Amino acid sequence: MSKEHPSYVTRLMKGLAGVVVLALVAGCGLPANRGTAQSHSLAGRGAKGGHRWSSLSPTWQIPHVDDTPHYYGLGTDGRRVFVVQQEIPTSAEAVPAEVTAYDGGSGARRWTTTLPWIPQTTPVAGNGVVVFATRTAPPSPRTAQAAVYVGLDTATGKPLWRRTVRQPIRPPVGHDTPPGAFFDGLFYYADGARLIGVDPRTGAARRAHTAKTVDIVFGPVAFGSHLAVITRGDVDRGGEWQEYLIVVDKTLAQTALYTFAGMPAIDTLAAEGDVLVAGQDNEGIWAVDAGTGKQLWHKELPEDLSSIGPPVNKVVPVLRVFPGGGKGVVAYDVRTGRKLWELGPKEGAFSDRRLQVADGTLFSLGHDIEIIDTIDGKVLFDLPSRRGGISLTAAAGKIIAFTHDGLFGLGAS
Repeated sequence: MSKEHPSYVTRLMKGLAGVVVLALVAGCGLPANRGTAQSHSLAGRGAKGGHRWSSLSPTWQIPHVDDTPHYYGLGTDGRRVFVVQQEIPTSAEAVPAEVTAYDGGSGARRWTTTLPWIPQTTPVAGNGVVVFATRTAPPSPRTAQAAVYVGLDTATGKPLWRRTVRQPIRPPVGHDTPPGAFFDGLFYYADGARLIGVDPRTGAARRAHTAKTVDIVFGPVAFGSHLAVITRGDVDRGGEWQEYLIVVDKTLAQTALYTFAGMPAIDTLAAEGDVLVAGQDNEGIWAVDAGTGKQLWHKELPEDLSSIGPPVNKVVPVLRVFPGGGKGVVAYDVRTGRKLWELGPKEGAFSDRRLQVADGTLFSLGHDIEIIDTIDGKVLFDLPSRRGGISLTAAAGKIIAFTHDGLFGLGAS
C-alpha cells in the first residue's frame, strides 16, 4: 500500500481528531480519514450546552475484517460493552449470534458466548445482569412466535435465568428495541396483557399486573419513579381498537393515561425529563406530560419521508427528506413543539443519516460520524467513513464505536 494510502486502522487512529442504547447494522464500516475533523470547545458552556462531547481521540481498538453481511447489536452497563454479531441467514434456518463482553475502559475481552438472538432487539443491562431476547424456533413470517428472555451475569457471561415470553414486543423495522427496562430494583418486561417485574439475579417474578382489555405493544420505558407503556385494545376481550399511553408508579398503579386519536401504530417511545415522546415514523409525533397525561403538542409527519430520533437535551430531532432529496434534521422543542432549527442534507452520493444518542450527545450516523449541537443544529464534528453503518454507545467514560471493521474506544482529546 502506498504512502498516500496508509492502512485503514492507521488512517482511523490519525483521522479521528474529534467526535449511545444501541444499533443494528449490516455491512458497516469504520471511519476513514478523508476529511478534516472540526470541533468546538465546550469551555464556558457547562451543563447547559447542547452536547457533552465535542472532540474525541482513539484510546484502544480491536480491529476485525468481516466481509459477510451481519446483524450487529451493541449494549452497555456503563462499565462494559456487549457486542452482538449474527450472520444474516440465507435460509429460514436460525443462525446463532456471538456475544462478547469487553471492558469499556481498556477494550480487554471479558467473556464470549453464543445465543439465538433476535435481530433488531438491543441487549439491556442493569443490576449486574444483561438481558437478551432470543428465539425459541427459526424465524417465520407467517406465525407469531414466543421468545425467551435470557439474563446473563455481566461479569462472567454465566446464564442466570430464562423467562418464556408468549407474546413478546415485536421490534419495529428500523428501530433498536430493548426487551424491557430495569426499574426500582427489578427487570420489567411485557407479555401481552401482563407487565412483569422479575428479580434481576434469579428471574423470579416479584411484581405483575394483568390488564383486562388491552395488550402492551411497546415498552416498558423507565423514567424517574415511573414506567410508561403503549397499549392497544384487544377486541376479543371487550377492548376497542385503540392505542393508549399509560404511566404507572412503583406499585404498578396507573397515574396517567393518554388516548391516541385515530389509529396510529406507535413505534417509538422515550422520556425526556417530564415529557413522554411517542411517535410513528412517517405519521406523527405526540408529546405528553408524564405527570398529567395531557397532550402538549402533536405534529403530523410526511408519509414515507420522516423518522423520529431519540429526544435529548429538551430537543426532539426528526430525520426528514428535504426537497431535492437527501436526509436532513429538523428539531422541535420537547415541551412546546416549536421548531428550533434544521440541518440540511449532506452533499455527495452517500447522504443517508440515522440519529443516535450516546452520553447526552446527538450523533448523526451514516457514511460519516457527525456530532450535532442540539442548541443550534450546527455540526461540531464530521468525519467520513469507508462503508458507513456505525453503532455507538458509552461506557467507562468513553464513546464506543462498533463497526463492520472493529470495535473502538474513543476518549476526550
